[in-house]
Amino acid sequence: MSSDLQRYISDNAMQLFGLSDKSIIDYVIASASSSKSPEAFFTALNASGLPDTTEAHAFINEVYQRAPRKHKHKRTEDSARKQAEREAKNLRSKQFPLLTDDDDGSSGVVELKKKSKSLGKDQHERHTRKRETDGREWESDEEETARKRRKGNEDRTRGRRPDGEERMDVEGLENEDARRERERLEDLKERDEFAERVKQRDSDRTKRIVEDRSSKDKGAAADAAQRRKLADDTAARTLAMPSLREHSRQEYLTKRELQQVELLRKEIADDEALFQGMRISKREQRELDRKKEVLRLVEERLKIDDKWDGYMLPEDYITEQGKIDKKRKENVLFQRYEEAKLKDDQFVTDVDQWEASQTKHSIFKSGAMDKVEIVEDYDYVFDESQTIKFVMESTMGGEGHTSAKDKLLQQQIQEAEERGESSLIAFS
Repeated sequence: MSSDLQRYISDNAMQLFGLSDKSIIDYVIASASSSKSPEAFFTALNASGLPDTTEAHAFINEVYQRAPRKHKHKRTEDSARKQAEREAKNLRSKQFPLLTDDDDGSSGVVELKKKSKSLGKDQHERHTRKRETDGREWESDEEETARKRRKGNEDRTRGRRPDGEERMDVEGLENEDARRERERLEDLKERDEFAERVKQRDSDRTKRIVEDRSSKDKGAAADAAQRRKLADDTAARTLAMPSLREHSRQEYLTKRELQQVELLRKEIADDEALFQGMRISKREQRELDRKKEVLRLVEERLKIDDKWDGYMLPEDYITEQGKIDKKRKENVLFQRYEEAKLKDDQFVTDVDQWEASQTKHSIFKSGAMDKVEIVEDYDYVFDESQTIKFVMESTMGGEGHTSAKDKLLQQQIQEAEERGESSLIAFS
């Protein structure tokens, strides 16, 4: 029975689960044995990848009916044991009936004690025959009981092995199923714990601010951490409020300055566009010149370079996690070459111009092969009134110098024309 069931599950596992393995067969049998109904069995296998189809439900019903179940075996064993006890009691009651009269029992006992020694042999033989008869009756009853029990077991579970081996297999199957069920529950528990740890780690990573070892990022992270602490401490927030206000005021003035400069630049452009081609008063001209002067002074002040002309330690391009920031590393490596670049408003000396011209002339050119081919998009234009008429173009053909072949052809053409005219006249 077990081998047939395993073969049936193996044949259908490839179609339903996509693979056939001993572990899957054992899991299906264990689930069928531990499930209380086909619906619970289907729910357990559906979580493992079983599709919700008609073939799957037929497979569930067939396996559930053929799979051994723990509670059924226990109930069968208990009922068989109780039946054997009842039959043994019946046999004992038949062989040793209850004595209702105490006097008869006592007289029988006295009679046995008073029997003479001469009757001992006959009594012994009589008791021997009685024991043999009782033994045969007991053996016949036991055989009949065993035969009935065996017949009932065969009717219930056809194709099974003897009771002793079957009981051992059932116990082994129960132990194996219990072990697999325990392992399955442990795996589910470990999976849930792992998922919870991953979720908690992602949550902590989202909330945590990664502090960098560089001066700028580290300072920003420290300020953020300090602000978080101030949010929880009312007394510390009260003490730090003046410095926070001053710092916020400085940041606001910096942004406000850039905004006002851009606004002044747009205002000057609007005035120039409005007064263009017009005569304006002296007051308006003085106001426009004042705005231009203010803008010039502000831009010059913004262009002042406070960079110290000396060696400065570069920023660390290794982050707190031990990784290399590629952009920061490139900035450190190529920063020394950025100082040689000319700015747009930087004054160019004669030496700089001479070096640029020498560099330009020193570039090697291979010749005409790398030149771009120039396609002419125009043509010569002549005046038709001044066109020269050449002699060959104005030469007229002679007369009377046709060949015989040309004459024959000309004659055929004229005849065809005459026939065509005559047919038109006749038709009309």
